[in-house]
Amino acid sequence: MRISAKIGFHVKKMHCTAEMVLAAMVILGILVVYAQARHHEFVVYDDRIYITENPYVADGLTPHSFRWAFSFAEKDKTYWHPLTWLSHMLDVQIFGMHAGRHVMVNVLLHAMNALLLLFVLKRMTNDLWPSAMVALLFALHPLNVESVAWVAARKNALSTTFWILTVLTYVRYAEKPALGRYAAVLVLFSLGLLSKPMLVTLPCVLLLLDFWPLRRHRIGSLTDLDKPKAALSRLLIEKIPMLLLSAASVILSTFSLFHYGDLVSTESVDLRLRLANALVSYVIYLVKMTVPLNLTCFYPFPVEVPLWQSAGSLVVLAGLTVAAIRLFRKYPFFLIGWLWYLGTLFPVIGLMQAGLWPAIADRFVYIPQIGIFIATAWGAAALIERSRWSILWVVPSAVTLLLVFVGLSYNQVGYWRNSITLFTHGIKVTQDNYLSHYALGYAYEQEGQVDEAMRQYEFALTINPKEVDVHYNLALLLSTRGRFEEAVRHYERVLQIKPDDAQAHNNIGNIYFRQKKWNEAIGHYKNAIRVRPEYAKAYGNLGAVMLQSGRIAEAVPYFNEALRIEPKDKEARRRLQLALAELAEEKKLSTPVAKP
Repeated sequence: MRISAKIGFHVKKMHCTAEMVLAAMVILGILVVYAQARHHEFVVYDDRIYITENPYVADGLTPHSFRWAFSFAEKDKTYWHPLTWLSHMLDVQIFGMHAGRHVMVNVLLHAMNALLLLFVLKRMTNDLWPSAMVALLFALHPLNVESVAWVAARKNALSTTFWILTVLTYVRYAEKPALGRYAAVLVLFSLGLLSKPMLVTLPCVLLLLDFWPLRRHRIGSLTDLDKPKAALSRLLIEKIPMLLLSAASVILSTFSLFHYGDLVSTESVDLRLRLANALVSYVIYLVKMTVPLNLTCFYPFPVEVPLWQSAGSLVVLAGLTVAAIRLFRKYPFFLIGWLWYLGTLFPVIGLMQAGLWPAIADRFVYIPQIGIFIATAWGAAALIERSRWSILWVVPSAVTLLLVFVGLSYNQVGYWRNSITLFTHGIKVTQDNYLSHYALGYAYEQEGQVDEAMRQYEFALTINPKEVDVHYNLALLLSTRGRFEEAVRHYERVLQIKPDDAQAHNNIGNIYFRQKKWNEAIGHYKNAIRVRPEYAKAYGNLGAVMLQSGRIAEAVPYFNEALRIEPKDKEARRRLQLALAELAEEKKLSTPVAKP
């Protein structure tokens, strides 16, 4: 008895040592890949919206910014995720606008996620080596670089931390059900949803884990062995509070997108095209997990998807599903991992689109690919168990694969160094990528390389002539070069695409103002006000035209209206004072002097 206890103690000690060594390997691999990111800059793609040009985030953690994070106000092109906003504010509070340190917070979260994944899988399955393989694949896979090296992708890393913590807490609850433990599950799940609404599928994943590896549908405190149906019913009932939280998150996120008109209608992108792209995307992600080459931050949504691609993808997906179902009794991890992948990817597969939606995105598979890694790692372990000789080639293959992933990920992180390296690479590895040309043009504009910026904007418009933001940027640069007629043509093109665009009218008015074409300028400023009655800038500009053209008395009401809408408009106030002074001078000169 003492001998067996001693053996058990030493085995346990060896397992603990191996676990710590593997955890150290995870951390070391992440440091090798991501240490270079501490010198990176913010990129123009979404980092502007989230950090650099966001006044609430730039203020750090203040009562005003805290209230804004939980409100729906002024969040154009983003959905509701207040905890993510607070994390960015905290970064600014601590690090200021040092981009590299913001990125390293993402790296820290990613390392934490990989370690948590190792420990939670080991706890659920008691299988150390497959758990370690999943954690290493997750830590080092090139597809995950975007979620880590991109500051604006903080929501991915942060929400995944809460995802895995929720799973870990759920495992503790499954081992010993108690109200307090279940409440902890709900709290952590809520925090995850506040970081990113993509976590809405987590209750379904927990139900999958009930089947494997927890096996709660057969044994445990829920039911007797002869009542599997009753066990399943209770497992489903157990998920209802979590599903209600998911529903609330969906409603809040959808409302926030509707609030700013960011949802893309099926008239803009046909539902059949979305469905075809979704089917193909499921297969493309599998290919990229296996051969992660030519990765970039934006893959343009296709104009069409050939029938053979969507039909072939459907056959592949159906075949893999049938195979996983048939293997379920003997190898349940295949079906659980496969359904994890299919289910968690569904919210971002593109059937519902918001803003500028890509065909695929590397960041979308940060959580879904864990399912594929689980199926792969436990599949390899089962292969070794069936044939001891297979360890001679499975282990070297796994080590080689991880080393290759380290090299590819290191290289991929380098592309995120700054906007110019990132989008130059994007243009090289994709076709007709107007967003990469546009973003590269903006990056060159920020660097003062105006000619190269204009060239990239023109490239973008040859690919997508209806991209309003590109017309705006190009028109502004043309104006600074004195090429007013060309600039007006771009603004007129904007008005053809969006007839109710008040800013385009205002900007055309500004060009005519500079050319002293007073009547034309007045006409466009008035159109801007007609489209947007509370447009303070247009009122101020209209007053300025009146002032410059000698219609001083007419200018005063427009300045007053501009200040009513925007009391802090210093330029409107200065011009109002100038107009009032000139009116007073005119009145003084026109008053006859009494003779003594």
